[in-house]
Amino acid sequence: MSSYDKYAAIRDEKGLTDYKVAKATGVGTATLSNWKNGKYVPKADKIAKIAEFLEVSPDDIGTVPAKKKNIIRVYHAQGLEQDRERAVDSISSMLSSVPSYSSLRVSFRIPVLGHVAAGIPISACEDILDFEEITEDMRRDGEYFALQIRGDSMEPKFSNGDVVIVRQQEDADDGDIVIALVNGDDAVCKRLKKYKDGSVALLSTNPMYKPMFFSKAEIDITPVKIIGKVKELRAKF
Repeated sequence: MSSYDKYAAIRDEKGLTDYKVAKATGVGTATLSNWKNGKYVPKADKIAKIAEFLEVSPDDIGTVPAKKKNIIRVYHAQGLEQDRERAVDSISSMLSSVPSYSSLRVSFRIPVLGHVAAGIPISACEDILDFEEITEDMRRDGEYFALQIRGDSMEPKFSNGDVVIVRQQEDADDGDIVIALVNGDDAVCKRLKKYKDGSVALLSTNPMYKPMFFSKAEIDITPVKIIGKVKELRAKF
């Protein structure tokens, strides 16, 4: 019996659904779906959360195979930036002189958001689908979040369900792929086009979608707000 089958048997016995488990534990429904389909087994911390909610031992569900890489995960906590950075520096310094830890990699978890709404701090958004990891170098480069792509306007490179890793910033260069809020709606992923008169366009890579043009005056009235630059694409198969 697979670990998912063990989990599902306990879940059914308690009269629950994957949706209810995901909502109570914070483990994304996509994670549970991939687990069910045999794509991967959730990480140990997620197994522990599920087991705690079901009031069973993690061993009752199944153990997670140990990974070969040496990884220290630093979990994002709003307002603890300086403490976190000091901890990473301390850990890296302490282990740098130990030969067996020469391949140590410190990684950070960032939330995968289903949407980003105007006026809501990204770190406070409750629509968290899952988590992705970024490197220490990326984390030192700025604040990051991940966003799940919806629709096909950025095909063929960006597909529905893919996840983009985004660095938070309020401006970007001409030609950059950005995440922008338009008229307070959910965030859109588009290529930024800037003009000398101060106007901008948000371009889709799918020719079926027309460009979104905004004059300098319309940028403030609409409003149009850039909230980040796409740094990585993590395609989902």
